[in-house]
Amino acid sequence: SAGGWNEEPKFKFHMLENMNRVVKYFQHEQGKQLIGIVPSALVDGHDLKGMLGLVWQFILHFQLHPNEAEAEADDDDADKAGHHRRQSSSSSVRATAKQVLLEWVNNTLAGSPHGMAVLTDHKGGAVKNFNKQWNDGVLFIALIDAVAPSIFDEHGADFVVGSVGKDAEENMKTAFDAAEKQLSIPQLLDAHDIASDGADELSVMTYIAFIKRAEQARVVGQAKQLNEEAEQKYSEQEETIRDMRRRSAMLKEHLAAHKQAAARLQQELQAAHQERLNKEKLVAEHVAAVEAERQ
Repeated sequence: SAGGWNEEPKFKFHMLENMNRVVKYFQHEQGKQLIGIVPSALVDGHDLKGMLGLVWQFILHFQLHPNEAEAEADDDDADKAGHHRRQSSSSSVRATAKQVLLEWVNNTLAGSPHGMAVLTDHKGGAVKNFNKQWNDGVLFIALIDAVAPSIFDEHGADFVVGSVGKDAEENMKTAFDAAEKQLSIPQLLDAHDIASDGADELSVMTYIAFIKRAEQARVVGQAKQLNEEAEQKYSEQEETIRDMRRRSAMLKEHLAAHKQAAARLQQELQAAHQERLNKEKLVAEHVAAVEAERQ
């Protein structure tokens, strides 16, 4: 273990020590109210809702509102008034986080043709909560489709809008299975429980936060791919330019060689012409001399 943490827990008491430290961190250092969360139940795997609540604290603290979380951590006043302030701040942060997620959900759905159709035709134009509106599973399908537009292609082009009015549990199973397989989002929610008892707001918010993170990862991945493609094209263009420069240098060398050969040929032609003139002159002089003797 390092710093009190068991990095490779082999026994249950090691896991329990780790879980106790996590719970104490949020309760005592951050002033969070973790009502009903029992570390031993989390370790035993008997409290899914409690685990989702704890996961939500991580998301809230480290992803959605790190600034507010840091501000809470700085408030180390141990008196009663300070405790109430932290409780009030915690409630405020959760409310703000809810608004952040609702805004993201609505913007994401509005940016998708299927999502927009679901919003306008079946959800009153906007998502306003994380419980009742999600009970039929349609919003899960529409949101996952908006984040990964090709994820439900095997079910047909009208699958998203067509999920309206269909079996709620089946809708959620399809959505959760696709999200797990293609977006690596764990199945934190139980489709049967939601269909039977209704969606729990905190649990749904936690799951939506995972979808939001997957969407951000997808955008980052696309940007990375575009950057790699741009670098590849730039590299190819550089290689093309280098090749053109090499060809240009070779052409210059060939041209220089041709010029030198032409100059040598010109010199040889001039020399041959001069030699012919000299021979003609000698012949003329010889002829003149012979005629002079005859006379």
